[in-house]
This record gives sequence, C-alpha cells and structure tokens, in this order.
Amino acid sequence: MATQREPTALQGISHLILSFPGILFDDVRVAFSITNKVLVRHGVPEITFEEFRDSAEGTLDEFIIPHFMPGYDREVLRAELVEVTAGEPKGKLCEGVLETLEELHQRGVSTYIVTSKGEAFVKKEIERLGMSKYFPDNRASVTAREWTTPLNPENIARTKAHGIMHILDKSEIPVDACAYVGHMERDVLEAKKVGVTTIAVDWEHSYNSPRRLSQAEPDVIVHHIKDIPRAIATLATTR
Repeated sequence: MATQREPTALQGISHLILSFPGILFDDVRVAFSITNKVLVRHGVPEITFEEFRDSAEGTLDEFIIPHFMPGYDREVLRAELVEVTAGEPKGKLCEGVLETLEELHQRGVSTYIVTSKGEAFVKKEIERLGMSKYFPDNRASVTAREWTTPLNPENIARTKAHGIMHILDKSEIPVDACAYVGHMERDVLEAKKVGVTTIAVDWEHSYNSPRRLSQAEPDVIVHHIKDIPRAIATLATTR
C-alpha cells in the first residue's frame, strides 16, 4: 500500500509570478522622493509618504504624478523624471529576497517576473543583485510594450493581467498551479481577472497602503516575502 505523502507546494502552487518593484526590488522611497522633486518644480506642495501610497497606481509618469498634476503633458514629464532621478540612489534588494527565492527553488517552485519596467533594465538589475539563478532569460521579465498572447479576452489589454496571461501561455502553466505576488491594489485586481491565486505583500517596500491592499481582497495577505513559501504550502493543503 502506497504511503500518502505530506502535501507540498508542488501539489498546489508550483509557479509564482512576482512583481519586480515592491516585492523583489526596493525603490519605493526613491520613487517617493522623485515624485516630490517634480511636484516642487511646479509649485505643487510636497506629499507625505502615506499620500504617495494611497495614490500610487503604476508608473510615475502615467499615474502617480498626474494624480497631483492633472492634464500635465506626459512626454514632458518623462523628460523631467530623467533629470530629477540623477543623484538618487539605486534600488536595492528587498529584505529576505534571496533566502526566499532559494527556498522556493528548493521546493521546485518556478519563479517569473511581470513588470512595466523596461526589460533591459530589469535583466541588468537581476544580474547586479544576484538573482540570475532564479530568473533565467526565458522568464526574467515581461515588459508592458511587448506583451503578446492569443489568450487575450475582451476588455483585457496590455495590463498586468495581459502580462500574466502571456507567461501562462508561453510557459504552458495551468491557471490553478500559479499565483501572482504583488504589492499594489490595482495589480492584484488585474491578476484576479486571469483567475490565478493572488498573494499581496503588505510591508514597508509596498507602493500601496495596507488599506488599499485589503480593498483588492487578495486570496492571501502576508507581511513579509519570507512568509510566501509557507502561504503557498498552506494553500496546497486547502485545495
């Protein structure tokens, strides 16, 4: 008679799609500083970190700064962002990333990145920060302007949902074997459109406040990236 094995992540979530900033790459304070630099240039009062996290939706030029400067020309704003970024520190690894990625790797969980940041930038940072082992070239990054997939239902355009579908299609991953790990309300909602399990990380590196993350009603909320392996193992036992 076969011995029943203890449930593991492989019997449930065996693929993990992660956001880059806010989960792996710590740049939230840099983004906050850059935002205030642009606002001050245009006579707009500086905002608090709490206001930043309550208004953040995506990229600085597309969502965050225009929230406080409605109608401002996006192309002009992009040029200003290049100027004000000079002198800002480089982003760094979020706390506990390498340890968590290694634990997931040992458990046989494949990891992917979906992000609107430029693919060349992300691949360079992956190498600089020592994460190449966990993100081979074929799953290192999906850039918004390059997302393509035949699995593109109506009303889902080039969004995080579309990027997640691209990864699922390209790597032939079943929806129920995959989870998305994010740090923003909007991205969790996008992942829910696809039907993957959603894990929100509510910690100091997140771009959104705890209130906004809870509003997205993710399947799981954790408070540190190190909690993710335990979370997906628990999910495996409840399926």
